[in-house]
Amino acid sequence: MMKKIPGFKFNFIVGNAFEILVSPDELFDKARKWATDFKGIYGFYMYPSACINIYNADDVKVILSTFKHHQKSIIYNLLKPWLRQGLLLSKGSKWLERRKILTPTFHFNVLQKYYPIMVDSTERLLETLDQTKEDTIDICPVISDFALSSICETAMGTKINEYADGRKYKEAIHRIRKVIYQRFVNIVLSVDFIFRLTSLKKEYTKYLSIVHDFTKNVIENRKREMKNISETEVMSNEGNNENVYFGKKRTAFLDFLILAQRKGQTDEVGIQEEVDTFMFRGHDTVSAALTYSLLLLAEHTSIQNKVVDELQRIFGDDTRKATMDDLALMHYLECCIKEGMRLYPPVPFISRRMTESVTLSNYTVPRGAMCHIHIYDLHRQESLFNNASTYDPDRFLPENSIGRHPYAYVAFSAGPRNCIGQKFAMIEMKLAISSILRRFELVPMIKTEDLKFTADIILKTSHPIQIKFIRLLIVILCSVEYFVNRNENARAIKNVPGFKDVFFFGNALAVFGMNSVGLFNLGRECAKKFNGIYRFYSLSIAAVNIYNPEDVEIITSSMKHHEKSIIYKFFETWLKDGLLISNGSKWQERRKILTSAFHFNILRKYFPILGENSQKLVKMVEKSNGEAIDIVPVLCDFTLDSISETAMGVKLDKDVTDSGDAYKNAVYETIKTLIHRFIRIYLYPDFIFNCSPQGIKQSRYLTIIHRFIAKVIKKRKENIRDKEEEDTATDDNDNFVYKRKKRAAMLDLLISAQKDGLIDDEGIEAEVNTFMFEGHDTTGAGLTYCLLTLAEHPVIQDKVLEELQSILTDSDGYASVEDLASMNYLERCIKETMRLYPPVPFISRKLTETVKLSNYQVPKGTMCHIHIYDMHRQESLFKDALKFDPDRFLPENSVGRHPYAYIPFSAGPRNCIGQKFAMMEMKSALSAILMRFKVLPVTTSADLEFTADLVLRNSKPVYLKFIKR
Repeated sequence: MMKKIPGFKFNFIVGNAFEILVSPDELFDKARKWATDFKGIYGFYMYPSACINIYNADDVKVILSTFKHHQKSIIYNLLKPWLRQGLLLSKGSKWLERRKILTPTFHFNVLQKYYPIMVDSTERLLETLDQTKEDTIDICPVISDFALSSICETAMGTKINEYADGRKYKEAIHRIRKVIYQRFVNIVLSVDFIFRLTSLKKEYTKYLSIVHDFTKNVIENRKREMKNISETEVMSNEGNNENVYFGKKRTAFLDFLILAQRKGQTDEVGIQEEVDTFMFRGHDTVSAALTYSLLLLAEHTSIQNKVVDELQRIFGDDTRKATMDDLALMHYLECCIKEGMRLYPPVPFISRRMTESVTLSNYTVPRGAMCHIHIYDLHRQESLFNNASTYDPDRFLPENSIGRHPYAYVAFSAGPRNCIGQKFAMIEMKLAISSILRRFELVPMIKTEDLKFTADIILKTSHPIQIKFIRLLIVILCSVEYFVNRNENARAIKNVPGFKDVFFFGNALAVFGMNSVGLFNLGRECAKKFNGIYRFYSLSIAAVNIYNPEDVEIITSSMKHHEKSIIYKFFETWLKDGLLISNGSKWQERRKILTSAFHFNILRKYFPILGENSQKLVKMVEKSNGEAIDIVPVLCDFTLDSISETAMGVKLDKDVTDSGDAYKNAVYETIKTLIHRFIRIYLYPDFIFNCSPQGIKQSRYLTIIHRFIAKVIKKRKENIRDKEEEDTATDDNDNFVYKRKKRAAMLDLLISAQKDGLIDDEGIEAEVNTFMFEGHDTTGAGLTYCLLTLAEHPVIQDKVLEELQSILTDSDGYASVEDLASMNYLERCIKETMRLYPPVPFISRKLTETVKLSNYQVPKGTMCHIHIYDMHRQESLFKDALKFDPDRFLPENSVGRHPYAYIPFSAGPRNCIGQKFAMMEMKSALSAILMRFKVLPVTTSADLEFTADLVLRNSKPVYLKFIKR
């Protein structure tokens, strides 16, 4: 019967075997030639198998439309060691049972649960394409990785890249496919007993074991996670399991199989068979379809533009992610995908076994013969598709599909054994292609006419398929301008006076490339130009700048807006979640622990240390012998020693002192990198900044800082272990007050709190970092500017001396803690200095709700920069505001002053915890110096050139002379 069917010359025993004993490339080309030579059907015989090849719609319908010939042919036996009796290979009642179990997993409601997984995978694909930087790439491995990751996460509920053996698994699948392919195209290797003798068999077994072990392990883990999940929860998606894809709440294909096992509908092996099958068929076919669709769209610019137009109609300039409702509107894109799969069907042929004799094209085909259905050739029949070799998506428009043979297009097979996942595949492809085209223009680096295919189960080329992905910059810029710079929040913030807006960049160019001195000066110019409030907006980064007390009170007087703004996030690698940066309950807990460290009774215990260090400071100044010295490092040494020995209870010995100099330098350099980042919006994302020269530099300095702080903590813990003393409470209402017979250190409170489980090592380090920085740098700045202003105002300096001489009658001239309380005029001088030169010139908060400031509605989420420096210099608050006049802080002169007009230590619940300590330290140091030296200016206030910084810092040294009295 076979000899009557058109075909090749029959050779003794081997039949037509020599016709296919060629390379894979040649075999594919031969099959295409045979499709042209013969008229819809031809046969060949290769001992012991007879094979019929068909590619006309009528014959295809005969084979596919019923269950009679549903059994796969023997060539699929090559897949059995891997896929066993999964849906692809099984037959009869087993196939029917499995199909019945699995069909509901592709119901529309279930596909909706898979959709978020696809969205995540697509986002990763876009990130990968972004990284190509518009270079030519081979799209095949990129799309293959995308499809494999997607199918892993839907089929198994597992993010393959997060699994320890995920990478091995992906590699093993690719290796197995290669071995199967070699067996498929090499008739000798297709014989099992010969294959077992080859090295390929050993390789195949190795990778097969990896794949099966991986899926088995995932199944077992998933079963444990589902142990307490009911069928109702899986089907309704309302479980409480927050694991990878249960949860808001995604249900995996695997979950349905596990439920089926519970019902006795399948077993452990059955689950693994279906997972392996779905993994293979679900990633390789989608990968091929996507690859050819992208290439065709790249090659046909006008069609690509039509798809983009359709997407524009759906999304406008909105950059949101596509929803399933959006996909349903992508009619033309669907036509493009279908046309791509017509020309390049992912599965170019399928093969069935004839379970009974059948008539095809008027020829009788015997029972037992294989029937190869060449979908590739069927789809290119001119009798079915006019200009069949032309890429024309319009042929799939509804009006153009009328009258077409129902089996002319079988990209997803057809009949009862059609592809169960075709809706899933179409959703995945629409999402991927639409997302790509919304971001990139596709440019082909190879033509479809140059594609060279190989004979395979999946349509594969023998060479890379190269495409360029060009970022749609102009579209992106316009979209950002419209949806980011002109959205509701942007419009609200732009009602506030501010800089002139520039397309796309907003106000960013006003500060772009500016150095820290320039930025500080710009802030002062703005304070003069605007009236108590101005705004900054660029690329969704919104900030309102305020410097009038009414607005400041609204922001700082309650816990509503206590959260620090995004710019403090830049400090997290340094100060982590210390008191300066933390918020909410953590801030409240830490504040409660630490407040007691600055109780008056505790401060009294600190004072002897401050007194000793003040004497050391005098000796350091004395060494200048009346010559001009840069006072900044001298005062910073004093404040660093003082905060370390009081709050930390650690005396900086030579080893630590050496690293203390490195620490101070590292602090200054770190702050420089942070300011550099602050004025460059493009460095706000961590991954960009960390890779920049400034980010690398910061990392180096942070290592020095953290090493120093770790040494301080370690030293104190060793001291406590060596000399453990009983702690007693000094306040009946506060469980966190620890009192020692000698001195109580803040660090001791933290260590004790750690023993009570209230803080951990990282928390201690965060607070020590915060207090070492804030406690020495701000006080150092306050002392610097106080000495400078007193040097410039000799009359006021003499009045301070007169007060000190009246108080300090002892021969040594050093103050006691009681003496400090009497230094009223010195305190006014310190306050006036901190008015003119606040150590912290600005603070910044995040608005947690929309708030009215200066009659402007400022939206939730906006940064609010409070410019203390400018507020303190407002003529409406302080007459002759630029004049140094300590008497303005006399009680009678402070009457009626707005309570938020003067906030050098911030204000409200988040005010400075150490302000009493700082005042005590400054009084001690200043009184010791002024009793012994007349201070003369070298650097003057007119010479000061401030930098934008957390602390008010001069860009150059501050020189003073100290003349012995």
